[in-house]
Amino acid sequence: METISRLLVLIVFTLMLNCQSSNKTNSEKESLLINYLKDNWQTPEDYIIKKFDEHDYIIIGEFHRVKHDVELISKLIPELHNNGIHHLAIEAGAYPFQHLVDSLLNLPEFDRNLARSIIFKSQADWTFKEYIDIYEAAWKVNQSIRSDETKFRIINLSPPFDPCKKGLARFGGNDYDRYMADVVLKELVQSDKKALIFAGAHHSFTKYHHPVYDFEEKKLYKLEKTRMGNILYDTLNDRVFNIYLHFPWTSDKEWGKNFVPPIHGVIDSIMRQFDNKRVGFDTYNSPFGELPATDTYYAFGHPNFSLKMFCDGYIFLNHYEDYESVTVEKDFINPENIEDFKSFMKCTGVKDDELKNLNREEINKLLFYDIKKRIKHLTN
Repeated sequence: METISRLLVLIVFTLMLNCQSSNKTNSEKESLLINYLKDNWQTPEDYIIKKFDEHDYIIIGEFHRVKHDVELISKLIPELHNNGIHHLAIEAGAYPFQHLVDSLLNLPEFDRNLARSIIFKSQADWTFKEYIDIYEAAWKVNQSIRSDETKFRIINLSPPFDPCKKGLARFGGNDYDRYMADVVLKELVQSDKKALIFAGAHHSFTKYHHPVYDFEEKKLYKLEKTRMGNILYDTLNDRVFNIYLHFPWTSDKEWGKNFVPPIHGVIDSIMRQFDNKRVGFDTYNSPFGELPATDTYYAFGHPNFSLKMFCDGYIFLNHYEDYESVTVEKDFINPENIEDFKSFMKCTGVKDDELKNLNREEINKLLFYDIKKRIKHLTN
């Protein structure tokens, strides 16, 4: 795999659009990227914190349910607070239960049952320990803080999700992205509070407009301009900065199944040259931003598509073979909520036979998200 990735790097470098000289060798082009990282190396934590010097709202886009991505957010909370950033907004929780979150983070003891309940009410199958840990990380910070003005606050962004309803009714009649953007504007922008925002990658796009594309008909309908990040960027401009967490991209062949490495595997291959894998770097003013991609859905409708068109910044944490799934939270499903859980799962398409006699092992099996299986073809 490493040999193949290196070959892809050489091919892509040959096609780079903005090389300083057309006579550069492939080795020189590779060195350009390696040297850029060496000269500008920052840990993901330092990179994110530093961006608040120039921007008020840093949006981090995740693939969802990747353990090291979610753990990064928990690790960031003390660093954010120590640097005067007292707010984190997360997609994983629903805004109607914000009063419960505010109460949770200020209790004398952390109430994990309450934390589970908040997530269950938000989306009953989002049963993952690492997302609940985000609340606990904020609670721990607040234990040593006396002033309410400097206590760390987590803002839930999303509307509750009900799969038993259709269309916008599944989100209480709300446009999902507009709803989240409005929460940011109400809770953070109106009071001029800086914040880190953690959401799915597609909700996090700012300047980039992703394609609405029919893979069967091979037809591009439009470029979507109303994701949460698009709305915030249109309102706040450069006060907003978007960072993408490394994960495979959807290919140009089908949606959500046939993944390809971003930028033809260039980033993956370059990072194999370093012992330390955890790094954050710019795309909009770096040689990485000039790297093109032609094998991905994200290039549809974007002539000469390159990384700087996709995101402002980039964080690499692990190679694909080291990815782990998030953990199903123990006791998330319990005798008090099991029937509501069954009703929820039935509406997502789970059959009655699978729901009839659920024990803890069967619940874990039903809810486990196997990230290694999903990207296995990238690790061979």
